[in-house]
Amino acid sequence: MLEKKEERYENGKLKAVWYEDELGRKQNMFKSYHKNGMIEEIGHFKNNEKNSWFSYYNENGKLRLEGQYLEGKKEGNWEEFNEAGSTIYKYSKGELKVKEEYSKEDSLVEVIEYGKEKNIVKNYSSNKLDSIEEHFHDEVQTKKFYDKEWNLKREISKVEMKSYYDKGGLKLKIEMKGTLFSGSWERYYPNGQLAEKHFYKEENGISFKEGKSTYYNENRQKEKEEIYKKDKLVLEVKFLKETQKHTLYYSNGQKYKEGEYNKDFEKVGIWKEYNKDGSLRKEEVYEKVEKEQAKNRVRSRSRCRSGNER
Repeated sequence: MLEKKEERYENGKLKAVWYEDELGRKQNMFKSYHKNGMIEEIGHFKNNEKNSWFSYYNENGKLRLEGQYLEGKKEGNWEEFNEAGSTIYKYSKGELKVKEEYSKEDSLVEVIEYGKEKNIVKNYSSNKLDSIEEHFHDEVQTKKFYDKEWNLKREISKVEMKSYYDKGGLKLKIEMKGTLFSGSWERYYPNGQLAEKHFYKEENGISFKEGKSTYYNENRQKEKEEIYKKDKLVLEVKFLKETQKHTLYYSNGQKYKEGEYNKDFEKVGIWKEYNKDGSLRKEEVYEKVEKEQAKNRVRSRSRCRSGNER
């Protein structure tokens, strides 16, 4: 013998109706209602467990979600409807196995295959496979991105991000802290040689360049070095054929001083010094002299202009 049960809102309108057996277990039909009186949920129970096709509705009466329960667990295909399109969820014994996203035009947009070690995400364009992703359930939450032929294009995790050339060679490798750069940042040429290397630091949720940045040509020869302090360039060194050109900077980004050193780290050529507004303060010309002579002998022509000291 089943007993009919009801629950009502504070205003007296019906909220839910169901049936219970002598043990207090829900049996047979179950209905719930929105405050406006429209049906919210409808289905059947067996021994206090959902055990039939269930349908869920919005307050305007439109179907929102529907699918089957088997002994209290979702089973088979469930479909959800929204303004952007629809989503199909595929369950087995209550465990979500596949999720398919469709557009309003019923075109396939995305498929996610759920697994114990990783999820596979397939992205579609005009119903054709466009790209593939692997999302691993490891401690650093590794993600790998492929083209439609399963060629690896990029990797990212909480500790590292990598990207690859079309032919498979490493293009970029970045150390991460969560979503921020923290540590080394490296770019590679297609031939596998290191092209540039930078260092980043993370403080209070902000990532910035700190320390030395180095640039190389494809023959592994150093072309340039930069020194940064909290994302601001302090010193730039260009490695020329016979000399090194050094440029120092004010904190406002303007040049402070520039000139060249020879292989013996002696100043040569024209050295210029600037004010903080960018105007020239002083210019000196250095000549290389014989070692037995005074190394610091300088033929200077100076034009001194008023300006801020560095």
